[in-house]
Amino acid sequence: ELLTAAIDCIGRAGRALDGQFNSVTPLQQMSAHHANSKPYAVLDMPDRLVLYKPPGWEVDGGGDDQNEDPAEEDDGLLSSFLQHYLPLRRWVLLHDLDQRYGFTHRIDKPNSGLVLAAKSYEAHFDLLAQLSMGEIIREYTVLCHGLLPTNHCEVNER
Repeated sequence: ELLTAAIDCIGRAGRALDGQFNSVTPLQQMSAHHANSKPYAVLDMPDRLVLYKPPGWEVDGGGDDQNEDPAEEDDGLLSSFLQHYLPLRRWVLLHDLDQRYGFTHRIDKPNSGLVLAAKSYEAHFDLLAQLSMGEIIREYTVLCHGLLPTNHCEVNER
């Protein structure tokens, strides 16, 4: 009962913030035909999306990042890329450093992979709650070039 009440409360808070900015409309289609050096939307839903992050791009929004004045879409910051396609007047969350520009998690800059991001405050709070409760599972695959020592092991941590 407590979990249900908490999720309901988080949802109401997110809807209230979204209502202030009217930011729940679908993303304009980002083409998946970008070169491998550009991010693109793998899955686009009305309030959240999954982005492919190529190597060299940074999932900014945490720690010491200060991207308050977004640069160009190709500055290597995933937030700037999204802000180019999703303008401030409709997608306030993606310009909100306090909420990590809507990103749910990070991937190191040299690595590629999928990044989950919210487009609305309600979705962002929902995704963070799911992550905290262990309902979102992340899997990583490492590709190595060359020989691996015979004493390699599997890391299976949560």
